[in-house]
Amino acid sequence: MLGVDTNVLVRFFTGDDPGQFQTAKDLIEGASDGELFINSLVLAELHWVLRRGYLIEAKSILELFDRLFEFREFTIGDQELVQQALLEARATGGDFADSLIAQINQANGCSVTLTFDKAAASAVPGMMELTT
Repeated sequence: MLGVDTNVLVRFFTGDDPGQFQTAKDLIEGASDGELFINSLVLAELHWVLRRGYLIEAKSILELFDRLFEFREFTIGDQELVQQALLEARATGGDFADSLIAQINQANGCSVTLTFDKAAASAVPGMMELTT
């Protein structure tokens, strides 16, 4: 199994660098079933890069993430937590990365995730605003 960094996925999905796009495409098309591992941190970073750097709508990014599960070449780390975070982000309109953080923390025994982010605290179940 080979781990895939965020920038490989960015190049593959945006095609903004033709040479790197082709290399990423060749890697993915040449991989065997489940050979390429995408961890949940890579997905959180990918969401942030596409949203902030490429100004792609959150809904479109969530749809893209759904497609990742259809690639036979990919193994998604923390798959159940990622899928739950996707569902939660859709249902609440909250940020995927915030939902993923809350899901991972809950799975590791945390009763809540404390944050200064008012939007996350109001949108993401399991997050609570830390006030000063």
